[in-house]
Amino acid sequence: MRCVPKGKYDAIIVDSSDPVGPAQELVERPFFETIARALRPGGVLCNMAESMWLHTHLIQDMLSICRGIFRGAVHYAWASVPTYPSGVIGFLICSTDGPPVDFKNPINPIEKLDGALNHRRELRVYNS
Repeated sequence: MRCVPKGKYDAIIVDSSDPVGPAQELVERPFFETIARALRPGGVLCNMAESMWLHTHLIQDMLSICRGIFRGAVHYAWASVPTYPSGVIGFLICSTDGPPVDFKNPINPIEKLDGALNHRRELRVYNS
């Protein structure tokens, strides 16, 4: 990601390992600065952010770092995953400055698009 041109991606999804050992850098300021730089204006990051029941301090630190880097929205979201410790996993969702991103109210909810749930679309991804 360090060599990616500025503003290259619309969205970046980080499904990383737990932030211990070498993966610790995935929850630190330089990592999030690199991600923000790679996103276009209004670009979105979805990053693993651990369980709110087990890692409150880590989540608070990540939110604080991201609020200083991402000039759009910064939120914590979670989903029930019964096989995970505590039964939940969290996500940090952030957007860069630019066209506003409202994570709580999508502009085009897929449920309202006629036939969208049955339509296959081409998806281009980057995987490192």
